[in-house]
Order: sequence, then structure tokens, then C-alpha cells
Amino acid sequence: MTSPSRRRFLSGSALTIAALTGSVAADTDPRERPAGRGGSSTSPAEAIAALPPANAVERTYRSVIVETVDVDSADELTHTARSTAEALDVDPTALSTVASVFTADYDRRLGTARGSFDAPTDDDAATAVDDWRVDDDGTLAVASTDGHAAFAGGEDEAARVDTATTMAEVAVGDAPRFGEETAGVATAFDALDSMQTVLFVPDPSDANISNTASGELRALAAGFSVHPSELTGSGETEYYLFPTADAALDEDLVRAIVADVEPNEVVDTDVSTVDDAIRVRATVEAAPDYDREAAPDAHVRTSFDRETTTMTFTHRGGEAIPADELELWVDGELADTQPADQGDAFTEGDALTVDTGPLAVVGLRWFDEPANVYYTYASETVDREAFEGTVDTDAGTATFRYVGQHDADPSNLTVSHNQDDGVRTIEDAFADAGDTLTDGDEVVVEGVSFGDSVRLELAVPDVTGLNARPLAHVRVSPPRLHVSTHPEQGTVLRYHGSTERDADEFRLLVDGEPADTQLAEKTETLSRGDTVAVGEFPLGSELTVEWVEPEESMVVAEHVVTPRTHVSVTYDADDGTATFTHRDGQSLPAEDLEVRVDRKATETQPRDEFDTFGSGDEFAVDVPPFASVELVWVGEDVESRVGGTTTGRDAIEASYDPDAEELELVYVGEQPADPARLHVRRRASGGGGEDGDTTAFAAAYDELTDGDSVTVDAGVDDRVALTVRTETENTTSVRSIAHFSMTPRHAFGFQRDDGSLIATYRDAVDRDADEFRVLVDGEPVDEQPGDVHDTLTWEATVDLGDVPVGKTVTVEWTAVDDAVEVGEHTVAPSAAFDVSYDAAEDALTVEHAGGDTVDADDLSVVAPPSIERPTDWTGEGEVAEGDAATFEVTETPEMVYVVFAERELLDREQVDDDGEREHAVPE
Repeated sequence: MTSPSRRRFLSGSALTIAALTGSVAADTDPRERPAGRGGSSTSPAEAIAALPPANAVERTYRSVIVETVDVDSADELTHTARSTAEALDVDPTALSTVASVFTADYDRRLGTARGSFDAPTDDDAATAVDDWRVDDDGTLAVASTDGHAAFAGGEDEAARVDTATTMAEVAVGDAPRFGEETAGVATAFDALDSMQTVLFVPDPSDANISNTASGELRALAAGFSVHPSELTGSGETEYYLFPTADAALDEDLVRAIVADVEPNEVVDTDVSTVDDAIRVRATVEAAPDYDREAAPDAHVRTSFDRETTTMTFTHRGGEAIPADELELWVDGELADTQPADQGDAFTEGDALTVDTGPLAVVGLRWFDEPANVYYTYASETVDREAFEGTVDTDAGTATFRYVGQHDADPSNLTVSHNQDDGVRTIEDAFADAGDTLTDGDEVVVEGVSFGDSVRLELAVPDVTGLNARPLAHVRVSPPRLHVSTHPEQGTVLRYHGSTERDADEFRLLVDGEPADTQLAEKTETLSRGDTVAVGEFPLGSELTVEWVEPEESMVVAEHVVTPRTHVSVTYDADDGTATFTHRDGQSLPAEDLEVRVDRKATETQPRDEFDTFGSGDEFAVDVPPFASVELVWVGEDVESRVGGTTTGRDAIEASYDPDAEELELVYVGEQPADPARLHVRRRASGGGGEDGDTTAFAAAYDELTDGDSVTVDAGVDDRVALTVRTETENTTSVRSIAHFSMTPRHAFGFQRDDGSLIATYRDAVDRDADEFRVLVDGEPVDEQPGDVHDTLTWEATVDLGDVPVGKTVTVEWTAVDDAVEVGEHTVAPSAAFDVSYDAAEDALTVEHAGGDTVDADDLSVVAPPSIERPTDWTGEGEVAEGDAATFEVTETPEMVYVVFAERELLDREQVDDDGEREHAVPE
């Protein structure tokens, strides 16, 4: 059939685009990637093996995204995969699949990853499930074992840890899985097994994924053969629609639903029925790609005149834009008058004015049709000051009142009411106003309760790059409190609400009974950021904070008191002992502590030496190399890991001979070790799978001593993992203690030191230093690694001298015929940024907080889910301390990234719902 015009591209649902966006600098064609270079092959169904049903973790799943990952660097990841890798602190090259769950509350997002990565080995795990450990860093709870990890977000630490623990229990088979209890999952994931990306929506009404699908579908799934953001030319998408019992779906409605959801342009469909689902095979063409570099470098400003209801776009400086490549859009349609009607080019000082009427979505877009790329110079929704939104929590209503200067057409106005049991869309919201909307007309939405959000929007066709923002929206949120146990202050409550409240509106319960000390006894009022210490409670106590102001009291915070104690574990390879040292936090009764090696209690326990284990106390137990050792606090109904490690992780050194294609593994431990515990796994090049699970050390030695070694055949594209296998009564535990890539990946890190740029070798394999070449902007530097070192070992450094800001340093591995790039770094300035988010104004402000000045043209901001791609800094010239830029966003950013030259991360900030931030300067 004939392809539709390439001048217009429907962007699909906001949810699909937000979930399936590309990376900050993803420029690799997926068809050029060799298969299977990441972790071990994992199907989409296996990727969700740790995912529980939504009701098991008290969440509403809006969508589940599963992606197959095969990348050389984080730059090639999609935003979703990158945020998962960062949350789990996993090397992107070790990933095989990631699964992300977007919930009704974005802060409570879940995610999983599978691959060839190792579980973390730090000493402060909160709990354990078989060979999974669960940790909480104050923002996320992470459950992990070697090659499999999961995380849970949310404000309440106990709830996060509970959710992550449940995910570990699901993974080991102790709890039901998402796929076992959710309609459509088994059918969809089985049918879409070979797809690169799978989208599953448990309830389209909850997700607001498609107004067309509302009430018609109980589930929806889509499989993309190529990630939608990376599609070039045409591709295939396969959909499975699961109708409700009373749905009336004809082929026209089915095709309309697919057109709503598909991120690219649908040009043909084939509809059939498979068991309990409707299958749609769609041929699609790529929507235009965002390409800031290709677009003329121009600055465009907008101004809306409310008196004349016109929008003016003014060229404020920079390059001229060919007029025939510039498009003016109004309400999803090309405007009657286009820039090309006024001249050949849009140059500095020129202005384009268009009549929008009182309410409209309008934008100016550059579009190169032959290259199928675009850039948006401006996109506005007007008039966002024409409505007032209010909430009456007692009556359970939200009201939007029109206060515009001119009569308006209400026919395109819709209201979306997002609540726990789904999204209710009210079309023709101002139907009572008739054909004309005048000052004072209003719509009242009933049934509004805490946790809901209500939006007033213009229902116009979406166009790629032109985002329709709500004309008004309100959120109904209960007060937020966070409970934590402080080593010195005891139990502390922190108030996060934006409204000041009387402290006697809250009641603290301990194990279901009112606490002796209540908040009102400590303070009269609570304002945002206030903290209240309410005393000490026994370990294992279940704390609950209720908000008693509503007719029915609400639980607003929960917490289980577990030890806030840091115990370090160090292993002495000389005498085979693990020493536990109490470093920080509360003292613990020794009788409540248990040392376990490979999950079995040891003969020597803290109670043998101590009554109380407190600051500075330490004790040692005998532990063989290659064993899991941990110290666990054991309560009546709960356990908490307060310290642990895996012994012998540094006992194997590796060196690679690329000419002989051999990897030598050398045991360097002083303590004799059992070689039968060690397994060597090689993953062949080209995605050929693992070449067995060999016990090379056990075949060569009865007992390992210092210097014993084995040699493994390994091609330059192969990977080798060294694992420890432990048999217990019911399970087999496999832990990876080392991972080696024959071709170095990201072999160097870079940092400034007293004016010099230092390249630090960060590869786990020792290599001949002459195998590496360093270039700056393509030219070899004077001093190469081989001039400084004979062999490069972990953390060997090379001083590259004073490399100016903006220069790009590249490190190549020259041991193969075609040199491989193993490190790249664009020298960025050093600058910090602060962010603040005003939900009422839909405004995100990013402010330079100190450090080097930066050219505004080199700065961009990414703030998902509203800003998915780098968006230029809104000012011009040099950006120095105190300078700020404001960006329009409609949802609380998951994270705000400030990017230099669209490649190097300068800073990242996390923002909570109330605008609070957590500063996280990248290393």
C-alpha cells in the first residue's frame, strides 16, 4: 500500500514514547551489533523471573518494558536501560536483558536485570534470601545475586526492602511470579520471545495508554523487532490485545488502538485471532529522529499575545534556517501559512506570527525529509493561564474554572482523572458550556481522593517533537513522612509535606499500639523538612504513622526497626580468618548475632566472647577461601544482615596473550584452597553460547597454593567468568568472583589531578602496555603507556598532561588487526548544578552552583519522563555560578542530568515529588 506522507508522524501514546526513548547519544545502528556480546542469553520471559504480581507489592503496574541489551558502552543504552543499569550499579556491557516496571507512582518503580555481572560484595546487606542479598542505599532497595538483580524504589525504606525481598523470593521460587497471576503475560511473552523490546500493559485503563482502548482491553502487549527509537526505514511490530468480556472490537477499532500506541508510523496491518487475544502484525516506518547537530544552530524565542491570541516566533540569533525545511504546526496540523510563504530563509530578527485562538498547541519544527530527522525550536501550549485548578478534599472534588480573556471552543478539552483503579477520561468536559467557553465556566470532577491527579488537556493529534502539555492539573496527596532509625537519635520522623500541619494530626503506633511518646509532645506543627526524634524502640518493632485528620485515618509511613550498625568484614588470606569489626552504630546483644559461612552457622559465635557487641569490638572465625561469610542479626520475626563478604575475591589474577589467544589464571592466595569450588566458564565469541562449565583448577590440582595456575583457550572476543559453587541441603549457590573480557572494555578511567589529565587502567586483566595507544583529537600523545609501563595492571596510571576542555581523548587496543577503542573521554569543565521543581508551575529550574563557566551552547538537560532527550540550555553566552535556566515539565523528574557537549555528564540530581533534591555528582 502507499505510504502516508512523511511530513507528519504521530508520536503514539505518551506512555509508549516515555518508556521507549533512546539514549543521550545513541548513534549505533543495532543491525551492526554482533549478537550476544553482553551477558548470557536471556528471553523476555526469563527477564521478568523476579517480578511479583502487582498486588503482592502493593503497587499498580502501568507498564512493563523488557529490553534485550547488547552494547559496548552506556551511551548506547536507551534511557530505560541506562537508568536500570545505574540503579543497580551494573556494567552495561555485562547486561543481557533489563525489565522496567512503571507504576502509578513513578517513585515506586521496579526494575530487574540479567547478565554476566557480579553481585556486590560490600558489608551492609539488609537481609538475604538464599544466595540473594538485599541492600538499601537510602533511595533504592536492591536484591542481587550473580547474574541477576532487581530494585525497588519508594519513599519508605521498610517498604522498599520488603518489595526487594519479595522479588528475591519470587526469583528463587518461594513466591508467585507476575507471569503466573497476571492475565495475558504467558501468552504474550511466549509469542514475543524473539523480540528485542517487549511492552506489556496489564490494564490499559490504568495506564492511560490509549483513549481508544479505554474499557475495551484487560491487557495489551507489543513486541518490537528493533527498539522503536533505533528503527531506520521500515520494521515490524507485533501486538496482542486482550479484550474485556464485554468489549466490542471491530477491525477499525483495533487498528485505531494500535495507531494510538505505536511510536512509529503504521503503514499496514494484519489482524487475526490467537486463543484469547487479537494479534496485529503491523508494518511501520520510522518516525523522524531527533538530530540537534544536523539542524541549523539558531535560537528561537516565543511570545503569546493574549489580546490578539497570536503566537510569535522570533529568530534571536545564530544560523539562518532554510524556510522550506521549517514547519509551523497548530493543533496537530500544518498551519495554512508556512515560513516558506514568507521568504527563502528564517534569519536573525525575523518573526513568524500565527493566529492560535485562545487555546492551542503550537510549534515550530525543522524537518529534513530526505534524512528523516527533526529538531524542535519551540513547542507551546496556550493559554496555560486561562484555567484555575482547585481541590476540595472534604467534598472529594477537583474543579477547573475558565478565566481566559476571550471566548473559546471547548470541543477539544478533555479531563483525565488518574486514580488507583485506573484512568477515567472525561471527553467534552465542558459540555454544559455549549459551543462557547466563557469566563467563569467550570467543570467539576467528583470522586477525587488522596493519591489522585486530575489534568485538563487539549485533545489534538500528536506530532513528533511537539508535546501537548496540560492546560491545568492538580494533585491530591496525603502528607508524607519518612521513618528511620538513627544510630544516635533513635527513631526519627522527617516530614516531607508541602503544607504545614498540626503535629496532633498524626499518631505513632508501635506494634499496633499507640506509642508512649507522640509527635505532638515534641512539636506543635510540622513544616517541610522538619525532623522529630521520638525515642528508642526495641529491635524488630513495627512502627506505623497514621494521619488521623480524615474521617478514615490513613497510614502514611511504616518502618521495622532493624540494626543501624556497620560491621566490616576483612579476610586474612594468610591465616584463613575473617575478622568482624564493629565500626559504627548501636551495640547489639551478642546472643542475637549469628555468623554463617555458606549459610550455615559456624562453631565460633560472638556470644562465645561477648555479652554485647559494640563499637571497636572485633572477633575472628576460620573461613576457607571462596566462601560466603556473613554476620546476621536474628530477631523474632525478622533477620537483618549487618556485615558480610565473599572470601578470596582477590585471589585470582589474570593475564592475556592475544597472539596465543590464551588466558592465564593464577591463584595468589596464601591460604590453601579447595580447587573443586572454582568453575571456569567461557562464553564464545559471536554469541555462540557458553563452552561448558569446566573445573580446570580441580583437574590440575588437589589443593591450590600460591602460584598455581591454569591456562584457558580464549579468543579475543570471548569472555571468561570464574565462579564459586556451593552445595547446600536444598539449593546450589553460584557466585561469580571474577569476570574477564579478552578484549578490554572501558579499560581506562579519566580524572583531573592538579592540572593534568590522568588515565587510570581499570581492566581486570594484566596486559602488555605496548598494546595500547592514546590519542587526543585523533593525534597520538607524546608519552604512550608503553613508555611508562611494561605491563598494565589494575590502577596503573598514565599522566597525559594538560588536555584542554573540549578535547576528546581516545585509547585504542592495538593487539588486533583493527584497533579497538577501549576508552573515550571528552574533557569537560568541572561544575555543579542545583535543581528545583515547582509542580504547581510545571517548572524545572537548573542553576549553576559553582565551578567552571560553561558555554551555553555546550549545555543540555535531560529530565525524564518529561524531557527524554537533551534539551538546550535556554540562555546564551557563558553560564557561570548563579546563572539558571528554566524548563517546562509536567511530571516530577525521575532524575535531572546536566550534559556537556551531549556526551559527558557534568552533574545529576534526583528530585522528589515535593521538589527536594539529592545531590549526586558523577565520579
